[in-house]
Amino acid sequence: MMKAVAVRDARTGEVVFGVLKVLDLTGDYASYKDLLNATLELVQAWEGYTKKNEVKEYLENVKRAIKIIFELFPEPILDFVPDDYGDDGLSGLLEFLKCIANFEFREAKGALFLGGARFEKIKLEDLLQKGNRDEVIWLDFLYALERYEGVSREEFLSFLKKFEDERFVRVLRSDYQEFLKKVFENA
Repeated sequence: MMKAVAVRDARTGEVVFGVLKVLDLTGDYASYKDLLNATLELVQAWEGYTKKNEVKEYLENVKRAIKIIFELFPEPILDFVPDDYGDDGLSGLLEFLKCIANFEFREAKGALFLGGARFEKIKLEDLLQKGNRDEVIWLDFLYALERYEGVSREEFLSFLKKFEDERFVRVLRSDYQEFLKKVFENA
């Protein structure tokens, strides 16, 4: 459960600093599952604040990608602590997810806190190269997306192509900043 703490200017009452606790950890260290759940928690909270359809579509696709990763990988793999990306099949999908939902989390006192986010313009072929690092897993991902989420490969590629557009990336950055502003104003 997310919890925001804001420090306000004594004279103006404006937020000058904020900390966002995104998730309590299930173990001693953040696992793949914790990082995916933290991303999901953040995306769902952001979804509740945004009014822009383009951002809602983006958030829905991030949620879908996370759901499919949970479907494709059993608990033991997701319970690993990520020290670096290995060759377990999950790595390529996580690198791909980081390209479209690059939220940084900091671990402290048994919880994950939001450290920042980065939204960058990236070519479709570069995105596909990240996801397609393990071709079989990538094909399973695309199949599961279509089968369980009703999103065709073409629709998903069309969504990914938006990351080539600087305007789209600016919309995400701007809306994300507004989301954080609202979260901390309500803290």
